[in-house]
Amino acid sequence: MCEVQLMIEEEQPFPEQRLRAVFEELGQGCSKFVSLVKGTGGGSAAGKTKLDKERHKLLVREM
Repeated sequence: MCEVQLMIEEEQPFPEQRLRAVFEELGQGCSKFVSLVKGTGGGSAAGKTKLDKERHKLLVREM
């Protein structure tokens, strides 16, 4: 985001393309996090308390 702001301030061409890329990276990161949290492989539920599960649900909802 800082890079996009700098591009706008310096009037560099096409800051909207960089902004789009930033949002795509954010979306991919969020998707990866959600898939890791919801993953069921390898006994991922082992060792998770109810509090952990509720916290993960909250984080997913906030995203």
